Parts: sequence; structure tokens; C-alpha cells
Amino acid sequence: MYGLDRQTDLTFLQAKDVIQVSVGMFQVILALNGDTSISIEGLFALERGGTLHTNTGLPLSAGSLLHLVGKSVEAADVGERGTLQIRFSDSDLLRLIDSNNDSESYEVIAPGRRIIV
Repeated sequence: MYGLDRQTDLTFLQAKDVIQVSVGMFQVILALNGDTSISIEGLFALERGGTLHTNTGLPLSAGSLLHLVGKSVEAADVGERGTLQIRFSDSDLLRLIDSNNDSESYEVIAPGRRIIV
């Protein structure tokens, strides 16, 4: 539970489109164009239209992420305590939180990059 380093360059996520959301028992995968993906195994929070949706347990809470299909990443940065923050084209904000003590909370994979938290 160390979070993402505040100096991590996340510009490679900008302008990527969410093309698929895959749901498993313990994981949600956001597939983006350009051979990029974000696997979520830990807690997340999604601010959407003034409403906060939080992960209360996978796979049921993954439904709140389905509307991200077709949305584009406008910005990605590191927030408080190393939280990955992704802002989308419709101003929705997804926060991925380093919440698992014994395993990964999330993973970002892109050509030449692999970020595991």
C-alpha cells in the first residue's frame, strides 16, 4: 500500500478511448485503444455527474464503469496518497486507490510500460 509515485508520467493515457469493459469475479479491465489496459482489483471511486459511485465489491460494483465505453481520457495524474486519477471527456473522474495489502490494487499496461500498484 504505497500508492503511485507522484512523479509517474501518465501522459501516455491522454486521448485513449475506452473500447471495452470486462468484468470478472475479482477484477475489472478497462481496455483502451493502442494496446493499453487498466486492470482494477482494488477499490475505485467514480465521480459522475455530481454523484459518487464507490466500489463496494466486485463484480457487482463494476456496473458503474460500463458507461465509460466510448469515452476518451482527457487527463491522468497522481492524487493524494498515490491514487491514480483519470478524467474523461465528459468530466467524469475515476480514482483508483491502492487498497490491497497483499496483492495488486490496479495495473496499467501499455506498449513499453507496465505500472503495478
